[in-house]
Amino acid sequence: MGQMLAELPTDRASGPDAEPSPLVTRFATEATGTAHGIVDVACNVRELSLRMAAQESLLSGVEAKMTELGQENSRIVASAEASRQVAEVTGAELVESLDVVRRSIGDVNDLVQYGSGGARAAAIAAHCAGQGCEGFVLHRGHRPADQSAGVECRD
Repeated sequence: MGQMLAELPTDRASGPDAEPSPLVTRFATEATGTAHGIVDVACNVRELSLRMAAQESLLSGVEAKMTELGQENSRIVASAEASRQVAEVTGAELVESLDVVRRSIGDVNDLVQYGSGGARAAAIAAHCAGQGCEGFVLHRGHRPADQSAGVECRD
């Protein structure tokens, strides 16, 4: 078959100065375009690969920061829980202290109303302070004027 093509008559001149046929020109143009397209695709794939590597690096950084943020949030939650527990204990102690103060004010009021003067009030207060008690209870007689009231310390 190769001989047959060589034997075909051509109406074109042959040689180095001969003009190529339109088929050869078209083939060369399309082959060159295809080659350029392949090179462009290869460059685009490389560029895309570099961009994806950069994005992966950024995403790894974001993931590390999110993990760090989650750990910090866990520490904040633990600290807030500890603070809440301290606040509960403090609130309960405050209520207890308020009760002691109210009882003490009531005891002083009882001394002023039913005690036998300032000397007795001072003696009772000194007694309670020496015993380390929280206050005292004044036992009164049936009549407000009864001076035989006794004192009992509250522990």
